[in-house]
This record gives sequence, structure tokens and C-alpha cells, in this order.
Amino acid sequence: MYDDYADNERQRLIEAELFELAEVEPIKKRGTELRKLIAQRRFILDQRRRGRSVEGIVRILAKKNIHVFEGTARNYIPQIENAIHALHVIGNDDPTNTEIHRMVIERAKASRHN
Repeated sequence: MYDDYADNERQRLIEAELFELAEVEPIKKRGTELRKLIAQRRFILDQRRRGRSVEGIVRILAKKNIHVFEGTARNYIPQIENAIHALHVIGNDDPTNTEIHRMVIERAKASRHN
């Protein structure tokens, strides 16, 4: 009886992860980790709101053949969130990937000069 429950629970978790994978936006396989994370920002931010760990997000992205290091994701995700917020503050409510990337880079350069 316990084995049936464990198998059903395992199957439910697999189906949930496959559903989440279907929600990940496809991107080109080449590109920097920052660009990969920016391209997946809607999925990542949704998963963060749901309480999923960075490790869990990285694992799901890897299953979709989007590979980033956990430490890199841990570093870049807050920077991406801050860049999106900064763009919203100046009136850009739907920033492009390029605009977000530019803002992350500009803010990183500015922080090094201070």
C-alpha cells in the first residue's frame, strides 16, 4: 500500500515538473548565462514567487537543456529583478531582454566605480 502511494506521489511530481518545463520559453542554445536567465525571467520569477529554490529552478532549466551554474543564477537573479524594477520605475513596464541586459550591465559597472 505504501509503495502505491509513493509511486503515485512520484508520478505527480514528475507530471508537475513536466508541466513547468512546458512553460519555459525556448531560447538559442548559445549565449551567456546572464542572457539565458533573462530570457527565462518570467518562468524564474514565477517559480521564485511560488517558493522554489534557485537549485530547483536550475534543475528544471537543465532538463530543458538550458544550463547555468547554480552560483551564477544565485548571483544574477536578484540583479535581473532589480533591473526590471528600475526599468518599471522609469516607465518601462514591458522591458525587452536587451533592455534588461543593458540595465544589469550598467548597474554592475556603476557599482564598481563607487
